[in-house]
Amino acid sequence: MRAQRSIANYFAQIVLTATTMILGLCASPWIERWLGPARFGAVRVAAEAQGYLLLLELGLGGALAPLLVRSISLGQASATRATLAAGARAYALIAVVTFAVGVAAAQWIPRLAGGVEASVAIDLKWGWIIGLLGFLSLPLAPLRTVLEARQRGDVVQWLLTSQAVVITGVSLGLAYAGLGIRGQIFAAALGAWLFHAALAMMLFRRGSDLLGPEWRAPTSVALRRSLWALSRPTLLINVAGRMAVLTDNIIIGLILGTEAVTSLYFTQRLAVAAQSLAQGVGQATWAPLAELQALGRHELLERRMIEVSELIAVISIALLAPIAAFNQHFFSLWVLDASLPYGGFTVVAVAGMNAFLLAEFSLWNWCLTAAGHARVLAPQAVASALVNVLASVLLTRSLGVVGPLLGTTAGFLAVTGWSLPRLLEAKIGVSARRVVAASLRPWIYGLPYAAALWTASHAQERLGWTRLVLETSAGSLGFMVIAFCFVLSPSARSDWRERLLSIGRSIGLGKGGRAR
Repeated sequence: MRAQRSIANYFAQIVLTATTMILGLCASPWIERWLGPARFGAVRVAAEAQGYLLLLELGLGGALAPLLVRSISLGQASATRATLAAGARAYALIAVVTFAVGVAAAQWIPRLAGGVEASVAIDLKWGWIIGLLGFLSLPLAPLRTVLEARQRGDVVQWLLTSQAVVITGVSLGLAYAGLGIRGQIFAAALGAWLFHAALAMMLFRRGSDLLGPEWRAPTSVALRRSLWALSRPTLLINVAGRMAVLTDNIIIGLILGTEAVTSLYFTQRLAVAAQSLAQGVGQATWAPLAELQALGRHELLERRMIEVSELIAVISIALLAPIAAFNQHFFSLWVLDASLPYGGFTVVAVAGMNAFLLAEFSLWNWCLTAAGHARVLAPQAVASALVNVLASVLLTRSLGVVGPLLGTTAGFLAVTGWSLPRLLEAKIGVSARRVVAASLRPWIYGLPYAAALWTASHAQERLGWTRLVLETSAGSLGFMVIAFCFVLSPSARSDWRERLLSIGRSIGLGKGGRAR
């Protein structure tokens, strides 16, 4: 059942990523044309800056997850309702504070987009204020954690897919209407409200087990202490995460200008989409893995962690090797603005390596956090983020747009790459040596395979859309075949055959099943 839920979750993640990628491929060039490079880059800067406002949740979201996972895994319905109610009350206060702080900060936001015209700065300021409306939906945020803790992350992914369609449609319409930065940020705020409203309608239907007297009772002292004890280290982890992930565009905007932000966005767009798919493996499996931890099944937990880590590496190579090889062909076909410079192969290669590392580290982080070990994660997360930001600033000044990406790599390799596996072994008993080996083993075949694809790609002067799609798809499928034959062990191949057959039988495709 856990495997089936994880695969259903990951399938929904694939649909979400594919939908987002297709929508982005179709919409982004037109939005950039209607807005112009400066305004388009300013939207990216504002989006990253508003991500920092979520730090005002003080780590509450990460604190709710292990408490909800535990109560749901053990069938404690009353504890689940009490935790959810406490989270909603806390988020209501956070929403008001976040909105007020955001309004107060509005006058300084245009300074993040260095060198833009006065009209762009005014547009950015008002867009920032409009975007703050999305934060007022935060009291409904714990509902997503409930679904994920119930191992129904697939529902979350389907809702996010619908949200992406709405946001893209509204963004296109408002960009065409000439509403600039304000229109783009309004579309994102509208999407946040629709997503949370859909969660509420789904989970609070009549007869829902999430409704009960706990909503009227005050939060107990014990529960409040549990939440805030976990929230403090989670806050540090969130601060570090924001610094590591949401600083690239801000640093480039300050040092190189918003047009360089636009160039980076289009250059690494495919790699970012692939990162979502690789990271989605961890999103689909962290809740089942946390359940194994809560039930004390440590041997099975280690086996599944090793298996998922290897799978993330295989999927990362299968997606990122063709992207690194064919990305320049893709860029020349996709971007409508001929004056927009390509960021270069180095940008794509480094973005791809970061995508793989982030996917692996996210899985390990989520498992430790869900098991209640956020406190021990905080120091290494902060150290990694500090290395990241310092290196990003220095390297951007000397190397240009690739600087923040290399800064991220430096933080990963200098701190996270060796400290996180040790914490896995110390806190939840997963062998550091075995889990790292599982994540690196596929690269024995992946690196020469990527080099061969790059050579084949650069032997061709120009590709049309049909050949580009066919050759990149063949490149991805080719490594999946290699991995199945040479990377996976015989027992792993057997396990995957059985899982796929089991899913086929469950939907009426296997022996003895009836087509529905």
